[in-house]
Amino acid sequence: DMQAKIRGAMQMTGKGPTFPVEQWAEHASRVKVFDDLARATSGADLVIESVPEVLETKRKLFAELDRLAPAHAILASNSSSMPISRSLR
Repeated sequence: DMQAKIRGAMQMTGKGPTFPVEQWAEHASRVKVFDDLARATSGADLVIESVPEVLETKRKLFAELDRLAPAHAILASNSSSMPISRSLR
C-alpha cells in the first residue's frame, strides 16, 4: 500500500517532518499516487518527476508531461545530480 510507504518514509527522515507525528496520516493522505500519466497530470498544478538520473529518460518524460499536463502546471525535477536545463535541451 503506497500510503503506508509514504508514512514509513516520513518516519525515516533524519530530522523528522516539520509537523507533529499525529498529523502524519493526514499529510500522507494528501499525496496522490497514479499509475496512468494522463490521469495523474490532468488536473495538476505541480508535477514533480523522480525518475532515475538518466538524461534520455528525463527528456522523454518531460516531453510527455509537457504534452499531457495543463498549460499552467509547473513541471519540476527531483534530480540531485543533473541540472534541469540539461533535461530540456
